[in-house]
Amino acid sequence: MALAGAAGLFAVATARGSQVPISYLVQDRSVSASSSATGFARGGTSSTPVTDVQNESQQAANMDDFAGDATANSTIGPQGASASAAAVQQSSLTSTGFSDSGSVSSDTVFGTGGPANSASSSVFQITFKVSKAESYTLTVNLGSSTDPAEPGATVSTISLTSKAGKNVFTPITSVKLSDYTVQGKLKAGTYSFVMDASTTSNDANFNSVDYSVSLADGPALSSVNDVTAPGCTSAVPLPASAVTALTMLAALAAGGAMRRRLPGWIRLSMV
Repeated sequence: MALAGAAGLFAVATARGSQVPISYLVQDRSVSASSSATGFARGGTSSTPVTDVQNESQQAANMDDFAGDATANSTIGPQGASASAAAVQQSSLTSTGFSDSGSVSSDTVFGTGGPANSASSSVFQITFKVSKAESYTLTVNLGSSTDPAEPGATVSTISLTSKAGKNVFTPITSVKLSDYTVQGKLKAGTYSFVMDASTTSNDANFNSVDYSVSLADGPALSSVNDVTAPGCTSAVPLPASAVTALTMLAALAAGGAMRRRLPGWIRLSMV
């Protein structure tokens, strides 16, 4: 599936300025995909319904680099219902910052059967500590192929909170951002960072999110303390590389739409 290359879609911000070592305390990084389809085998000639359920997941075992890849495909047969999901994550934790990039997608086709359901998820949750005040730069890129008329099919959450639960910047919930940057300074202490992305499909639609986020030492700031960043409520045009990737996603979605209009087509694997 073309999404497998999404992890390299965006450049990770490089560390610059004075560096304060980051100590990682807890990490929860994982990918998962699930699919389920019910229908009648042999092109609808069988009177006995068949259900195909698939699940796959991977989880980082330690603080090392994580390359997670999970896929699930449920297919009843020619003209039958089908469902597929995929999740990819490439993440790294270093003493001068961290990065997380990848993609999640889900698709369903009803054919002569149904229901069909699929879901994918990428979880990046870490707790870290800085020993003294640390300037940083956070860079975010997000792209989604979901039809705007399908709210809730794609979800993305990015947040950074202090040990007391205070937001360091306004949590990001958009699924379309291009080179969104937040600069600030962390006081000495413990923080929790979350970057979660997920998709679902149960309505014969293809939904996806490509994401890239990095936090690294940034230029020193003289007048910023804990930082309250502006909110993220509006979409920003994606860079050319992202547009190319989303064009490929759109082509996959268009192919799925054609299969939905012509149920006699044989379902093609998307991963």
